[in-house]
Amino acid sequence: MLDRELDVLHSSGARVELIVPDPASVKAFGLNPMDPSKRKGAATAGVAQGKASADRLREFWNGR
Repeated sequence: MLDRELDVLHSSGARVELIVPDPASVKAFGLNPMDPSKRKGAATAGVAQGKASADRLREFWNGR
């Protein structure tokens, strides 16, 4: 379903950047992303992923 939605967006001329958890984030939240005991590690991994992606996303959002 996600692929179909992305196709619709792309075919309409939209620029799309899909952000998914990186391997460190997936490892941090494990099999159950709703497990509250994983919250701190998942947040830390997510912040690290965001910082690592910031320059690329800034360029995307600024249309470069």
